[in-house]
Amino acid sequence: MPKPALSLAAVPAVSVSEGLLFLWNLFEGVPKFYRVAYEQGVLGADRATLLKALFFSSSSPLRGEADNWFLRELRGRYDMLLQYVARHPGCDNADIVAAISSLSPQEGKQAGGYLKTLTER
Repeated sequence: MPKPALSLAAVPAVSVSEGLLFLWNLFEGVPKFYRVAYEQGVLGADRATLLKALFFSSSSPLRGEADNWFLRELRGRYDMLLQYVARHPGCDNADIVAAISSLSPQEGKQAGGYLKTLTER
């Protein structure tokens, strides 16, 4: 396990399993984000509280990072999915997977994951 993750395990508020994995996936190992979470007092908070405090409130210190993430994700793999949904209102998951698979079989295999990511974020 990388060093930043190991040092987080020493923080009593952070569960070593689920909480640590969530933080690692969210912050991608960037030390600045862990520090900001610690300074905001949400390092050991539940997911909703942490996300709101760091990214989604008007005074959130990482609000710009959330905007940048969404813009990066729109470029590339999610763009195809979102274009299809916009052109086919009322389509379901099976329609989306079939359409994306017809254009790119590899991307079609991952369309369910893309949909999940977009709905969770």
